[in-house]
Amino acid sequence: MVSATLFSFISDLFSIIQQQTIAFGGLNVIVVGDLAQLPPVTGSPVYKSSEWKLFYPLFLRQPQRQNQDMPYYNALQEIRFGEISTTTWALLYEIANSFNPYRSLETTLNITNIVGYNQTAN
Repeated sequence: MVSATLFSFISDLFSIIQQQTIAFGGLNVIVVGDLAQLPPVTGSPVYKSSEWKLFYPLFLRQPQRQNQDMPYYNALQEIRFGEISTTTWALLYEIANSFNPYRSLETTLNITNIVGYNQTAN
């Protein structure tokens, strides 16, 4: 998460670049993120900055990635908010116990690897 200080700095920087005294130099800004993620390493959270009050929050409430697996989605939500039920603990233990570090050759060869250069991929 971005700190309140960094968020204010970004706003001030855009104000200087745009030669405007208003927040973000008068530019339209869309801020996207998950406020339930880890807090900033130093400083207060972004929502403590004075510029944050200028934004209108829009909350997305319908899962898109996990909409076919509600137990997994519910587990992620519980972990996200630090309120883990016994059902989620059981699911986590089941996943951990089923992990096999010695995968088959076929599984290893079918893994997608992301690389930085075309030459590396070939």
